[in-house]
Amino acid sequence: MKTTQFTALVKGFITLAATFAIIVLSTISIASLVLLFGQIDLSNILPAGIETTFSAHNAWGGANAYVLTLVTGNTLMTYGLIKLKQFATTFNPNELISNKTALFLKKGALLMAVVGLIQGITEFAANPNHIIVNLGIAAWLLIASKVITAIKNHTKQQA
Repeated sequence: MKTTQFTALVKGFITLAATFAIIVLSTISIASLVLLFGQIDLSNILPAGIETTFSAHNAWGGANAYVLTLVTGNTLMTYGLIKLKQFATTFNPNELISNKTALFLKKGALLMAVVGLIQGITEFAANPNHIIVNLGIAAWLLIASKVITAIKNHTKQQA
């Protein structure tokens, strides 16, 4: 019975956190699109001290490219969070070491790799001196899927 309560608690937490993140990312995307269509200078609304040179305005689109990549990355993350909520609601702890879980993690790794590349482009559009591509989450998801697959194969061999 305690396992059932713990599972319900974890599912509830994941659902709540994903819902909150979906709302925040959607709000940022909508606000960014409003800024883009309103042609508001982003440098006037960003916190003081953040350098936004947009020096490659003609080549990269400046603020337009920044907002486009920001909205694209947020939209992909929102899609991933929606899929996470769906997965969490139907998840059964007995399926932890299964192909379903490993495939979900592999798809998540691919999605987060694309988001990481898009965020790197966003950073570059904001300031060409900063080229940062963060694939950390994608790497951890891929490692987790490989561990689950290895455990599943190991238990099959022993059976």
